[in-house]
Amino acid sequence: MSKESKDNKKLILLTVAAISLIILIVCIIKLALYSLSSYDSNKERDELKEKISESGSGSVLPPIDNTENIPEDRQEKINASKYSALYKENNDFSGWIKIDGTNIDYPVMQTVSDEEYYLHRNFKKESADEGLPFIDARCDIFRPSANLIIYGHNMKNGDMFADLLKYDSKSYYEQHPTITFDTIFSEGTYKIISVFRTDVSKDSEEDFQFYRFVNDTSAYPLKTYLSEIKARSCYEIPFDENKVVGLITLSTCEYTKKDGRYVVIAAKMSDI
Repeated sequence: MSKESKDNKKLILLTVAAISLIILIVCIIKLALYSLSSYDSNKERDELKEKISESGSGSVLPPIDNTENIPEDRQEKINASKYSALYKENNDFSGWIKIDGTNIDYPVMQTVSDEEYYLHRNFKKESADEGLPFIDARCDIFRPSANLIIYGHNMKNGDMFADLLKYDSKSYYEQHPTITFDTIFSEGTYKIISVFRTDVSKDSEEDFQFYRFVNDTSAYPLKTYLSEIKARSCYEIPFDENKVVGLITLSTCEYTKKDGRYVVIAAKMSDI
């Protein structure tokens, strides 16, 4: 092999090594930033939870200013709520969702004029990759919609709604059968009644538009919707349709399909 060929080979090897090193450095930086973002998110959540405890201590809080869209009979309840301090800090705050024994334990936001505002923002309205769970703009927590649809990210580190995909296992459902979702003026316990995967591509034959159902109407009755989600569930979950008085639907991305979604639907029952 000529000296020129050896030099060219050496140059190629050095170039490959340099590129590999750059890629490694970029990956390390991205991982560090991702970890820092997750740390900040969890720190913010813990700080908000402390404020819940403070506001629920029985102290008298000043009146809420932004009440023009809130029914009068709800305003007093909000002021007395353990979540009132959070609502005063950010009027987009709509409630808190928690599933015991999982990572799901977050504030829930709603911005009717810009539904996906919190897709990549934190409680302080700062940029954040993980965002916060948020309610579909068509839903109303004050004059409660029959179905409150809540969207959240499926984060690789297990944050936000990533744990929903564990409901593929029936034993996991049996260990975590209920969801707590409190709005800013009422507390609620919901029994999970259906878990399923779907594809929301408009041209997909598997597309089930679970997000279409918000209220019980003659065009789309609650009982029809309950039958549809029951048939699509990954496994049978017995429940009495006549005792369902409200629904929450949790939706997150699942990556086996281009537009895949993992959906967990829970019902407020008249006997719980």
